[in-house]
Amino acid sequence: MLQDKGTPVYTIHAEVEGIVHQPLFEDLLVRARDAGITFCPLGETAAGIA
Repeated sequence: MLQDKGTPVYTIHAEVEGIVHQPLFEDLLVRARDAGITFCPLGETAAGIA
């Protein structure tokens, strides 16, 4: 995974709604965790900027 110095936004609605791809989504989450990447609701990030 590449790391960006900005604030990347990753929408997960398609992955959550399309359970057919659940194994791929779970792999993404494991790889992100292993790379030290954390996720939070966009509203939390926006509140910190305002």
